[in-house]
Amino acid sequence: MKKSIVTIASLALYMSVYAQDVHYGVTAGLNISNVSYKTDVWDKPKSMLGPQIGFFAEIPVADRLSIKPQLQYNALGYKFPPGDVINGVNVKLNYITLPVTAQYEIVSNLKAELGLYAALLLNGKSKIVPGEEDDLGGTSSASQYASASSYYDDEDLKYTKIEDGLAKSDFGLRGGFNYHFTEKFGAGIHYSMGLSNILTNADGAKATNTAFSIGISYRFK
Repeated sequence: MKKSIVTIASLALYMSVYAQDVHYGVTAGLNISNVSYKTDVWDKPKSMLGPQIGFFAEIPVADRLSIKPQLQYNALGYKFPPGDVINGVNVKLNYITLPVTAQYEIVSNLKAELGLYAALLLNGKSKIVPGEEDDLGGTSSASQYASASSYYDDEDLKYTKIEDGLAKSDFGLRGGFNYHFTEKFGAGIHYSMGLSNILTNADGAKATNTAFSIGISYRFK
């Protein structure tokens, strides 16, 4: 009993000491996202840009080591550009993401981090990007969108909600570096690699999210 009390008291003292150094704030940045995906129809998908915003906390657990939970909105996506004889498609995926990483301060103000993330899909949207020849009767790329209305419904050429075929969640690995220029302001670069298939009912096809992100951060405390 005495040993338990001493253990609990020691843990409480430890947490109270480090709790004084907890930092929290906001982040904003840019995602350069894609998917790891194989298909016989299109070439490799191309990257898309999207915003990232969120909140974070930095909780010290030892000298130079801290845990960093975050709550983020991430706009991800990918695109298959149109070819000479085939349509292209753009896909946008919006997620609420919870990364939890361990941070280690390599040198003063420079931290490396590595951990996991889990994400909940808010929605997915896609649109057709018409091909240059067969789909539009040989029109040039400069005029393909002007001519597309005679071949496709207006809704096909706008982003519309993907009703099925997408997994409702995602998880994977996340790592990167953060540097604090001042006590308040910092910047970071990160890479996220999905480990779960974001496609469902796709006849065995598999796609996983990937994203390189750059951003800035501001500490309230």
